[in-house]
Amino acid sequence: MRRALVYALVAAATLYCHYFAMLVVASHLASVAFLPAGRRPWGRLVVAWFVLGAMAVPAAWMIHLQDPGHLNWVKPPSWLELYHLGAFLAAESGKYVGSALLALDLVLIGFCYLPLKRAWSAPNPGMDRWRYMLVLSCLVTPILISLAISIAIPIFFHRFLIICLPAWILLVAVGVEQIRSHRQRVAAIAGVCLLSLISTGISYTRTREDWRSVARDLIAQAGPEDRVLYYEPIAYFAAENYRDWLPGGNIARPAGVMVVANNEDWRKKIETTPRVWLVTYPVGLHDKTQAEIEAELEKRMTVAGQKSFRAVTVTEYRTR
Repeated sequence: MRRALVYALVAAATLYCHYFAMLVVASHLASVAFLPAGRRPWGRLVVAWFVLGAMAVPAAWMIHLQDPGHLNWVKPPSWLELYHLGAFLAAESGKYVGSALLALDLVLIGFCYLPLKRAWSAPNPGMDRWRYMLVLSCLVTPILISLAISIAIPIFFHRFLIICLPAWILLVAVGVEQIRSHRQRVAAIAGVCLLSLISTGISYTRTREDWRSVARDLIAQAGPEDRVLYYEPIAYFAAENYRDWLPGGNIARPAGVMVVANNEDWRKKIETTPRVWLVTYPVGLHDKTQAEIEAELEKRMTVAGQKSFRAVTVTEYRTR
């Protein structure tokens, strides 16, 4: 019973670190179905679920009170985002390195079929079957649940599913263990380590956006009657969230407007404002939509200034 209480307390604490931790608990719950019929500790499970459920009520209420509009930048699920998830779990960065490491990891995870098959076909598998299914559930269940929820509210975004990373790594390790040839096994481990090291180097050396400085500049310069146009959904999410907790962020706060392709709502929201701040991300991105935004603003206003931050540009427009 002590273990059940400790599990419930730790699991409940994780919910207040990241809401997606609920999906980890759901993964554990799903794995119970694979326990041997006589090895399911229903008494301890009921106690753990009851305590966990009681402690999760405030978190559930917080989720209920929040406006889901802060997730408007998340796009509906796609095969591309599924690939991004795999590349994120494998390497996190590096377009070509990430693809190579993803392919290698998937091959190694494929080898997990062998021990799983042995455990499944054993006449008396004991706990072995459940151990493999627990790890597999921790990888697959969060993905399936987030995809199902995304039918109503898109939440399927690769970074949110970092909770699947421990299961991914464990499955890769199990796959490596199935390689019988010592030389091939060492080569597989060396390949994973080398590609991971290169990916880490790329991650720490690539340009990252200085959203904090962008938010600070807008706090200092923009007034409540102004409008801030963010081209690219991530720009709106990053800058506005930084502003939420920076000193003075909610004093004289201008309205933030997210601009996306094939949506003209932003034009109406700047009709009466004397000043507009256009935030473009990243530097160098100048596609058709950005050109249209700049052309429309230049028809109505005059460029009063421009500041470049790391990978972000902020342009000030004033009414003529």
